[in-house]
Amino acid sequence: IYFFTVAFVLTILEGISGYVIEFTQNKVYWNYDSFKFNIGHYMSLEIALLWGGLATFAMYFIVPKIKNFVNKIPKIVTYITIVLFVIDILISFIL
Repeated sequence: IYFFTVAFVLTILEGISGYVIEFTQNKVYWNYDSFKFNIGHYMSLEIALLWGGLATFAMYFIVPKIKNFVNKIPKIVTYITIVLFVIDILISFIL
């Protein structure tokens, strides 16, 4: 069910993004008219399946590796990074 949900959501997002970009910028960055199962210019069943496959692969193989890496970062590094980020924001607003 994850595969189909992600494929559907990302395809809808891709379609909306394509129309918004065309409407606001008068540019077309991608066009699926040459695909057999296209749905308008910005959506295609073939690409929807690709979105679903890539998202499923990322969720089950890449995300766990990233979580393992992030869990190894000491908490003090996180706190220092947050403090530096807040200082940077404050300095940016002042200047």
